[in-house]
Amino acid sequence: MKSRYFAPLFLFLFVVTSCNVQTQDNIDFSSLSWISGNYADTSKNFFEYWVISGDSQLKGQGYSVKGSDTTFMEELTIKKADGKWCYIVKMGSEETIFHLKGETSDSLVFENEENEFPKRIIYARKEDNKILASIDNPEDPKSRIDFNLIPQK
Repeated sequence: MKSRYFAPLFLFLFVVTSCNVQTQDNIDFSSLSWISGNYADTSKNFFEYWVISGDSQLKGQGYSVKGSDTTFMEELTIKKADGKWCYIVKMGSEETIFHLKGETSDSLVFENEENEFPKRIIYARKEDNKILASIDNPEDPKSRIDFNLIPQK
């Protein structure tokens, strides 16, 4: 008796979940701008900030410190290029582009299958304006690195 309800329930949940994910054409900049702000993961001495630049771009920076020395720094940009939302990481003169593959009101998923590491960058909005940022290679679960970003004043 219970098994005849499983298939319709599964189909219903699939349809509802699928409707919440937007395509590239439908994604409005305002649905990405929740990431703006200053954040820190003090357990990793990692800091990240994002500012809205113009009406359709986010500019940011991620960096690590040890004592008073900056040990790692990257320039970050989220913008639309060739009709697709991109996450651009620039370190020195090298630039790596990740394309938005999934978006909901509480998460952003960017991917670049050609990049050695990471192939995927995920931002998930949590309570109190916290963000869980993760980098990984999806085929290797042990490669995942999480950053628990807490808003800074």
